[in-house]
Amino acid sequence: GGVEGLGGACSVAVSPDGANVYVTGLSDDAISVFARSATTGELSFLEAHRNGIGGVEGLEVHRNGVAGVEGLDGVRGVAVSPDGASVYVAGLSDDAVAVFARGGDGALAYVEVHRDGVGGVEGLGGACSVAVSPDGANVYVAGLYGDALAAFERSAATGELTFLEAHRNNVGG
Repeated sequence: GGVEGLGGACSVAVSPDGANVYVTGLSDDAISVFARSATTGELSFLEAHRNGIGGVEGLEVHRNGVAGVEGLDGVRGVAVSPDGASVYVAGLSDDAVAVFARGGDGALAYVEVHRDGVGGVEGLGGACSVAVSPDGANVYVAGLYGDALAAFERSAATGELTFLEAHRNNVGG
């Protein structure tokens, strides 16, 4: 029991309502979810999502390739959409961005993954950082190995992403 997924803790995001804190664990290939007390700021561990592990004694823990969860290998950046409905995670080793739906209690449900070089997606090589635009319409991912920035359109209804374009260092204008 206890807290899981913080091995190599790397990035932190707080939900817009302040009710949850999300932390990526690089060594654990995981994202950990905490409930946050609005009064004290203290945290209570809720769950972790990992590459390759299924449920463990009621604690929802997911890993790459199990229960359909992919894109968390070498997990780095994490961002929460302004409406609080979606969480996006950059997977450095997977060259990917994983999409999760955020429930009312802050728990996450895996939605989809986008990978560099798959389905026309570019710019995710070494995905290391992710951000959501203030209006929630777009998601941006920095690709360390590709010296790139990938842009996605975000569905407000589902949080799913559609690849728009990639910009690379010293290419174009």
